[in-house]
Order: sequence, then C-alpha cells, then structure tokens
Amino acid sequence: MPMHSESDLDGPKGELLRLLERLRDRMGLTEAVIRALVDQPEITYPGSRLPRLTCERNQHVRFVVQGVAKTVCDLPRFGRVIVDLVGKGEFLCLPPAKAPDPFHRVEAVVHEGPIVLALMPRNLVAAAIGQLPPGNAARLVSWSWRAVSRLVYAKAALLLLPTGERLIRELARLARRFGRAQDDGWILIRVRLPQEDLASLIVRSRSNVSRAFAELRKDGLVDRVGHRILIATSVLHPGDPPLGGVSACDPTANCSHPRRRGDIRHLRIQ
Repeated sequence: MPMHSESDLDGPKGELLRLLERLRDRMGLTEAVIRALVDQPEITYPGSRLPRLTCERNQHVRFVVQGVAKTVCDLPRFGRVIVDLVGKGEFLCLPPAKAPDPFHRVEAVVHEGPIVLALMPRNLVAAAIGQLPPGNAARLVSWSWRAVSRLVYAKAALLLLPTGERLIRELARLARRFGRAQDDGWILIRVRLPQEDLASLIVRSRSNVSRAFAELRKDGLVDRVGHRILIATSVLHPGDPPLGGVSACDPTANCSHPRRRGDIRHLRIQ
C-alpha cells in the first residue's frame, strides 16, 4: 500500500520521504520507521531566522527538508563566526537559548532559502536510531546530527592553524557533506560560499582568505565557479568514507595537522 498520495509526493512530505529513503539501504531503516518519520512530523516554514523551539515543542527535533541554514556564534576575541552549515537531510541542533557558556550561544539563520523544516518527535527519532545496528547508528549520527557546541570547540581549535590550512580543512569538511564528484578529478561543493562567508567560516579577513585561496588555486587544490567552490579529490584521503561521511574537522573525526607550508598538498583527512 503506498505511503502517501501522488499529491503528497510533490510537497515537503514527499521530499522528506525521498531523503529518508536514501538512507534505507545504507543505514538499515525499515519501512515502518520511514513511514512513522514521514507521517508524524509537522512541516514548518520559518523566516530568515530560525527560532529555537518553544517549551511546548521542546520534545521535537528539527530536520532540514529544503534549503541550507548556517549556525553562527559570537566567539570571545574573534567576533561573529559561522560555526557550520546545515543542509537538507540533516538535523538542526541548537543549545539552550540562555546557555551560560558563550561557546554555546549559537543561533541559526538562513544561508540558502527558502528553508523547510520537519519537526520530528524526539522520542520517535531516538527510537528509530535505537533500532539500527550499532555501527549504522553511530554513522547516522555522525553524518546528520552534529552537536553545535562541540563544533564550536572544534572551530576554536581550527583557529590555531595558519590561514591556508584553516581554509582547506573547512572546504574538505564541507565537501564531505555537500560535495558532488565531477568527472575531471574535482568535487563541487553545492552550497554558495562567497568570500565573506569563507572569511567568517575560518575567522580571517577577506583579504587574507583571498590570498590563501589564490595560493591553493595555484597549487591545483581548489577553484571557483561563481559562488560555488571546487576542491580537488586528491585533497581527501582515498580511503575516506563516501561524501556525506564524518566531517573533516568534526570533533568525532581525527585530523592530521601538517606542520609546514609545503605539506598542505599532501593533507590527509582521516
């Protein structure tokens, strides 16, 4: 029996269904779990800012069905920083609004709109993850449910690196999740990344980012097509998980840190 009518398949619920079905074989999601995750969520259409869930809705988690959000944070000494980009097929997780630690004071805004969210019952999501084989559950969480507070701390560690290394690591991390392999040895990062966003992602000035990008392009590691960026497949370790796997600078991943400028060509993201 079909899960939804033909008209449903053209709307947000249909897109939600397609996103979850992509995980069916890879993660072991059952038909019953997919049906519940499609039928029970409430579809919402927030504006330019994505407010935290109210007390009445704090038993829900937000799943991005359409668009790309960015989580931003004011870091001491560094100002406004883009912590992460969150795209469709990923959970948007925010810490409490009144968190005492400034590293936890994170908000979400629209990066590429319009944004469409599915509010999923928290207990339903937890039950669905609990039914997966242990290894698959860990991979699913790594791919789609990154704790923002941990990412903020990972971003702070990234700031210890030189500009070029910061930039190539962030681009590799984004390529894992938003990349599409091209036929000529490149991966296209399918989100808009203008110069000002790159500067905010790695907490450097636009002029510093411009110089670092030019050097990486000269080395054959990156290129740009409008607001989209290409990164050479050789930057990623050939034994890495498929695109969409653990982020290169996600705190759950291990990164090697080249110490000399010349090492950046051989950067290996583990």
